[in-house]
Amino acid sequence: MALLGAVPVARAGTASGVSNTFRRLGSALGVAVSGATVSAQGLVSGTASALLPAAGPVLTAGLLALALLRRHRKAGAADAHRAEQDAGVASGV
Repeated sequence: MALLGAVPVARAGTASGVSNTFRRLGSALGVAVSGATVSAQGLVSGTASALLPAAGPVLTAGLLALALLRRHRKAGAADAHRAEQDAGVASGV
């Protein structure tokens, strides 16, 4: 997870716990809202009504995850490039 890579090793357990808590909370809330919508409108018409509003947050989360992964990869590539330069300087190349 990107969250675990963004915190110091000493805080990895806390970050993992926070991540899992919010993931489970989001899942429970999504199921509750979807279930309430489905039961209020009937199964067939309620399914579309329940899934359509969920598409926005899912799309937003996906785009945010992609942006964070790109930023993380760029930072990793820059660090690797710096390490290569440092190794070249140290070896006299």
